[in-house]
Amino acid sequence: MVSSKYCCPACFGDIDLEQQIFPSLNAKLGDCDFCQSKDVLTLKPEQLVESFLPLVEVYKPSDKGKKLVEYLREDWKLFENPSLNPQNALELIDTILGDKKLAQSICTPDDRFKSEGISRWEAFKNEIMHENRWFLNKGINLDLLEEHLSLLIAEKPPMNWFRARLIKGNKDFTLSDMGPPPKKLSTSGRANPAGIPYLYLASDPATAFAEVRPHNKESACIAGYSICETRIIDLRDPRRRVSPFILQDPDKIGTLLAELPFLERLGSELSRPVLPFEAVINYTPSQYLCEFIKLKNYDGVIFKSSVGTGFNLALFDSSKAKARNIEKRIAEVSVQIL
Repeated sequence: MVSSKYCCPACFGDIDLEQQIFPSLNAKLGDCDFCQSKDVLTLKPEQLVESFLPLVEVYKPSDKGKKLVEYLREDWKLFENPSLNPQNALELIDTILGDKKLAQSICTPDDRFKSEGISRWEAFKNEIMHENRWFLNKGINLDLLEEHLSLLIAEKPPMNWFRARLIKGNKDFTLSDMGPPPKKLSTSGRANPAGIPYLYLASDPATAFAEVRPHNKESACIAGYSICETRIIDLRDPRRRVSPFILQDPDKIGTLLAELPFLERLGSELSRPVLPFEAVINYTPSQYLCEFIKLKNYDGVIFKSSVGTGFNLALFDSSKAKARNIEKRIAEVSVQIL
């Protein structure tokens, strides 16, 4: 029996369903019966069965697993729309698959799909930090990493960014002072090796200010930047960024699922705070990662901020950013006495 209801991309929260699959299936403007979105592209859920079947094959029946809809939510961030209640999400996947028993069965990811990504990364980190710097024995799978990075290209990254510099003495910075340091003065950063300066930017002024870690009453100049069209890797939330539907191959989807914890680890490596005296050594693995991303002709990498509410961008070529304006800000740091 064909459903009389219609679903929309907002039900799933997947960018490739929204931008490629729905339009390719001749979706029509209308109202969604599942998440209640209005005047959006809609389809009969059954039209998505061919897109979902390869994804479903990644999971196998088990007595100790979870319902399929739970894995789809946890593994791929599907059905997270707050307007889509759990019962509607279950009805939606039931209708897509046309098999209520399959949709509600208990399953687990197929154990054929395993990853050594994290263990190999840890071995690689130890070697590059403490054993060998240039000629390594314990590398990571760069071919697979390159393939998965192509699924993490930022979709329409922000055009406006911000950079802060603490003021030393009484002289404020000018716009021309706000770029990256000269090569001879460039120290080791979380993304750049010493002597190879990148432009570090933040998504908002408060995060830019927090990133320079001001003490109470210290002041900083904050410059606003505009970036031109760029290809940037977004490591903030790989599970939300990647889409299993574009792959349309169970083996590739399963491999990607197994590698997602490794991709998440790479994002955390860039975000985690490091004490200044440890930076030269501890930033080496993330510098290697960024050099590889640059080698593959990407312009930068976005990662979470560990000190602000926004996020950061390490831009490899500062000429792709243009300074617009500058302001001065004074830190007001509150200290809580326990």
